[in-house]
Amino acid sequence: MERFFFDSEVDAELVVDEAGREFSSVEAVRQFALEALGDVAKDAIRQGATLIAIAVKNEAGDLVFCARASITMQSLSDLA
Repeated sequence: MERFFFDSEVDAELVVDEAGREFSSVEAVRQFALEALGDVAKDAIRQGATLIAIAVKNEAGDLVFCARASITMQSLSDLA
């Protein structure tokens, strides 16, 4: 099993994953990254964040996957 690190970024604030997690497949890494993106987004949206990302690196520090979400909020009164 290989260890992967899931760094999260909310707007300009980066949180580096120091511990990492072990996975047996790249597909499991991708699935975990997408779930992590959703979890981070739940809290970030409440704080007014508009850009959320999870960057996945392997033990060598190579970027192997990145999941991003961009949130646009607009009041219905702004559409008139």
